[in-house]
Amino acid sequence: MAHGGKVEVPPNFVPLDHVQRAMKNADCRTPVIFFLKDGDPYMSLCKIANETQSAVWLFDASNKHDSENMLGYIEIGTNNGDWVLITNCGSVGQHLFRDIALMIFCLRPEPRKHPRREFFRCVFCVEREFCIDDSVGVPFPPLILKNSIVARVVDNASKWSIRLPSESTIREVEDMKRERRRQEGRDSDDETDLDEDELLSGKWFHRAVELNKAVDEAPLTLAQEEMRMALDAEDLPTIKRLIESGEIDIEREIKVGMTPLQYACSVEKAKSVACLLECGANPNKPRRSDGRPPLFMALDDISIVESLVAHGADLFAKYEGYRVDSHPDTLPEVSKMVKKLREEM
Repeated sequence: MAHGGKVEVPPNFVPLDHVQRAMKNADCRTPVIFFLKDGDPYMSLCKIANETQSAVWLFDASNKHDSENMLGYIEIGTNNGDWVLITNCGSVGQHLFRDIALMIFCLRPEPRKHPRREFFRCVFCVEREFCIDDSVGVPFPPLILKNSIVARVVDNASKWSIRLPSESTIREVEDMKRERRRQEGRDSDDETDLDEDELLSGKWFHRAVELNKAVDEAPLTLAQEEMRMALDAEDLPTIKRLIESGEIDIEREIKVGMTPLQYACSVEKAKSVACLLECGANPNKPRRSDGRPPLFMALDDISIVESLVAHGADLFAKYEGYRVDSHPDTLPEVSKMVKKLREEM
């Protein structure tokens, strides 16, 4: 079973240097591979994970029960930001890690639903050394090896390197970039001089989260969310204020993909509908996604239909081949009222 979670780490504990450097450059979509020969990374990971209030869950890949539960904990971690450390990776076949690779590399930013996803980390620890250029005898499938950070201690100096293709020319280019940075007095692993598409594989995730956050906090987005909440609560003063101040264009779609009137009709908020109509909302503007007019969004709410009709809703409009009074979803009382009104026209 899983071990770990939130662990008390002594305040004076100093994480292994190569672990610090690797995790600094890791990402929720960029796993890290350590070798036990360089030191057990567990306590170092616990110390670093505390910075983001993340727990570290420890699994032994050679343990059948652990191997059956790893995917579940990884899925949880991608939602709540916890870390997963898998040890004894060299004692099992590659098949165990293929599903893990697919789960990690298919992650997408969902800052509203899972705001801590960007803090998730997946870490592997291998007991027996292997050559990362070999095509046989390695514990991980190519998908993991090509997209992970492989961290080693070399000549008593910490060094990390992202897994690169085996072509020497590419490695030579990377070495030249690092040497140039050292000559300029900068960190040899500083990537601020790289183009966007050259950055570590997972870094796009942070940019996507930041972009989503910027959009969410934009004045228009905040006003749209305030309008949606006001419509749900039938907060008429707030609805009027947002429209009269110009913060909300009454005919533009708000966050839910509908205009305020279309949304209010769809959630059957009669007072909100009446308020919007008084403010000048178009009672006939169809929903963009399916062409449904507001009148057909309230087929079982007679008060909403009355408000729409009173402000000029088209009684002859059709949707799915039906008029309102003949639509199979229309409440009998609504059907009777609309039919009578149309006959009187």
